[in-house]
Amino acid sequence: MNFKDINECLQAGVAPETIAQCVIEPEILRPDKLKGIYDFEREIWNKFHPEGTDQIGLTLPWGNFHGSSLPFRFRYGEVTVWTGYNKHGKSEVLNHCVVDLCWQGDKALICSLEVQAPETYRKLIRMTQARRNVCSPEDKAQFRERCLKPLAQKIWVYDAVGNADIEDVLAVMLYAYQRFGCRQFVLDSLMRFSGLDGEGQEIWNAQKAFMDRLVDFARTYNVHIHLVAHSKKPNDRRGEAIIPRRYDVMGSSYITNLAFNVIVVWRNRAKQDKLEEIFQACADLWISAKSGQPMPPWKRLLGGVPPPDAVAEVRDSWKAMLDNVEKLPGDMKSTFQELVPLHDAYFIVDAQRGGDGDCPARHLWFHFDSLQFLEVSPWKSGNDPRRHPTHYADKSVVEMDEEI
Repeated sequence: MNFKDINECLQAGVAPETIAQCVIEPEILRPDKLKGIYDFEREIWNKFHPEGTDQIGLTLPWGNFHGSSLPFRFRYGEVTVWTGYNKHGKSEVLNHCVVDLCWQGDKALICSLEVQAPETYRKLIRMTQARRNVCSPEDKAQFRERCLKPLAQKIWVYDAVGNADIEDVLAVMLYAYQRFGCRQFVLDSLMRFSGLDGEGQEIWNAQKAFMDRLVDFARTYNVHIHLVAHSKKPNDRRGEAIIPRRYDVMGSSYITNLAFNVIVVWRNRAKQDKLEEIFQACADLWISAKSGQPMPPWKRLLGGVPPPDAVAEVRDSWKAMLDNVEKLPGDMKSTFQELVPLHDAYFIVDAQRGGDGDCPARHLWFHFDSLQFLEVSPWKSGNDPRRHPTHYADKSVVEMDEEI
């Protein structure tokens, strides 16, 4: 039993001889949480000389070709908040990252409370196959082997749409971690979790408690949690032309303050809106010249020239679209040529607590067929591999450095 001083010892009936012995040979009682530098020698060494994905973290799909680097890693034990305006591509960019993380050797659970599970998987299949037409009706017998199997032991989903209780989601996350080894968890989005909407101190406290639960889970099980949180509507007259930052997240400041990283995804709406006008003109020309023939997906033009091994349908569609563009009025054709090389999205690491604190950013180009985002315009000439989507289904999975 511990006593604060000699008086307390005497009052408790401790023998004077025992008290005297304690005075002569005192034992220093240091608080458990009081540590010195030598207590962390191994951990500090690993900070300077990290080895393996557990120490370094996993990379983004971009910025890692030919020795170049994008100074950001998805480290275990951390929570990343993904933000941006509604319909600006947060979920699409995040899902692309999750697919890439799985081919780096991880496994993931996606809790998408705004999109039904079959639709989530449909998009993931297009990403892994790097094409839009992943399987023809004649090849239905091969659908499971070709399209489902590559994802079967990599990505699971929390099958619910609408509001969810964080306790139930955390229970499923824990099972997915323990049973399947999932270490990447997507929660999309914050507004769909019960008890977190509204304003006032009570709501802010609830959001803080919510973030505390996520941070504790990530640290306890050494996993990474991705939380999607929408940005507030822009109040500037320039609207969505203004790129939001971490301070614009809808809700309490606790959401971003307690996160380890904040990533902003912004879509180039000006380019998209102008291209939509051109695509409408292309559709009008197509109807007038080829009425009754199936209209090609004009957004495929954003993906650049299809690769030589693309199916004939894709190559023919591409040629037909370019022929149609050639018939556009001169000013519209020149506008198209000016627009397509421009970036479609802007990826910003707006805050990073780990690493060296770098906050890198990248322009990204959307590849319609694969739903992937590329870090170089697909219209760029040459053999730069960054201008092509990644065929994940044909790519070997990197083995993890150690088991959980």
